[in-house]
Amino acid sequence: MSDRRVLPNRRASVMFDVPDAAGRVEMTVSFSPFSMTPPLEVGEIFVTSRKIGSGMEAICRDAAILLSLATQHGCPLGTIQHSLTRNEDGSPQSIMGRVVDFVVAEASKEEKQ
Repeated sequence: MSDRRVLPNRRASVMFDVPDAAGRVEMTVSFSPFSMTPPLEVGEIFVTSRKIGSGMEAICRDAAILLSLATQHGCPLGTIQHSLTRNEDGSPQSIMGRVVDFVVAEASKEEKQ
C-alpha cells in the first residue's frame, strides 16, 4: 500500500452542480486539488444533495470519501473514471459516474485557466 498524500490545511476548492438525466440539479460537488499548478490532481471530493438525509446522499457522500482516499493513495481519477460502469453510448450509468466525469471535466477547465 502506498503512503497517503496529505492535503495542505488551506486549499483551493472548486464547486459545481451535477444535473440528473432530466437536467435538474441533483448534487453539488466540490473538489480540492493537491495544488493549483498543472498537472491538476484531485485530492479530495465532497458531494451533497438537495435531499439532505436521503439514502442516495449518504451513498454519494461515502463514495466521495472512497474516491478521495483512492486519489490520496495514488490512484489517478482517470483510472477510476474508466473503471466505472458505462452505458452502451459511453455515458456513465450511475450518479457517481456522472460526478467523476464532471470532476474530471472541471479539473481540466481549471488547469487551462
